[in-house]
Amino acid sequence: MTVFLRNMNHWNAVLREIFLVPPALLASSGRPLPESVEDLAGLSGLSVDEVRRRLAEVDALQSSPVEVPARELESLRAACVSSGQEFVLLDVRSRAARSGGSPVSGFAGGMRPVCVHDIHFAEWLRGAANSCVVTVGRDVDHAWSAAMYLRSHGIPGARALDP
Repeated sequence: MTVFLRNMNHWNAVLREIFLVPPALLASSGRPLPESVEDLAGLSGLSVDEVRRRLAEVDALQSSPVEVPARELESLRAACVSSGQEFVLLDVRSRAARSGGSPVSGFAGGMRPVCVHDIHFAEWLRGAANSCVVTVGRDVDHAWSAAMYLRSHGIPGARALDP
């Protein structure tokens, strides 16, 4: 039995989004979270080799820090700008969630997020490879998931805001 990488961040999001094994569904059916690669293969319907490949891919994507605490956002922005990178706060929340305001509205420098719903995302993504992008989500799991997506699509330094 092969035990998982115990340092896997945002495990519930990984189970839900990468393996299509929602922890809430497991809990409601009285099943425990998988504890081994073999358990996860059985729950997801994937081969053990495919589970290992996906776990390694997620681990590689998160090898450098993914989250940025809100208190460090201004210093990250300054570092990005001083290195010649465009700094982008990318708000990935739904329009309904955005109506509650911005979790970054109180930061110095008037940082304003760009809403993913207000841009042509595919075009933006093609031009953002060298940008310093921080995702803003409804919670840190959501922001982490968006940052991991960006990392897997050519923005290796994407980060998630941890409010």
